Amino acid sequence: MLQEKKALDDLFRNEIPASLLAFLQQNAELPSVFFIPSTGKCIVCQSQFFPAICLGEKSFIFSGPWIYSPEAKKYGIDFYYYPDVENRFLGYYEHEGVWVVSYSRKLLEEVALQQVTGETSLPNEPYMLRKTIDPNSPLNILFKVDPLDLYVNLNDSTEWRIQDKWLAADLFFNEGNICSHGGYPYYAALDTMYGAMADTLSQRLRILFPPLQPVFEINKEEDRVYYTGCSPLSGH
Repeated sequence: MLQEKKALDDLFRNEIPASLLAFLQQNAELPSVFFIPSTGKCIVCQSQFFPAICLGEKSFIFSGPWIYSPEAKKYGIDFYYYPDVENRFLGYYEHEGVWVVSYSRKLLEEVALQQVTGETSLPNEPYMLRKTIDPNSPLNILFKVDPLDLYVNLNDSTEWRIQDKWLAADLFFNEGNICSHGGYPYYAALDTMYGAMADTLSQRLRILFPPLQPVFEINKEEDRVYYTGCSPLSGH
């Protein structure tokens, strides 16, 4: 889809380094790949089937042993460190089928300890949101709410604002459109606000991602309100 639809290619090219997009194109058969944003421009690309990494604005795809490979062992895990440009060392380990890579030895060891002990450094909210996503969707996104500035003005000059710090959405393709689907708790006292929030969400995404022009609709099911928005891709 990225190769066939320019609007999608432009969108993701701004968010994912070119070398990782090339990696996806070259390994389209992979059943699952995870992109995990960290601080600043740091993005980790993780796959249980092929190790790949992007750290900072530089990308690295593991392609075999290098000339120099110091090895260390901690928490029962073997760590490998390779020389990179600018006198930096790139370290990685593999544990229970998961690859983890970092230029920071301290961070690498902290992640390894969390994996061994079963503890997580994820905030509770996105950690719980993982249970709401649809694993059958081509793409799942967990994102911070603040950049979208989601609020609705009320008649008494006050406003209703989304209180959650994180939201989740499933992305899929339908009849030439790219669509997203996500849910939010339903409160009867705010019944009239959800439709206005759908308009706000549409406007914010159009500003943030000009290649896309989504229109969101709402659907209430039991104690949740679901937002579904689609943007045409034909002609781009």
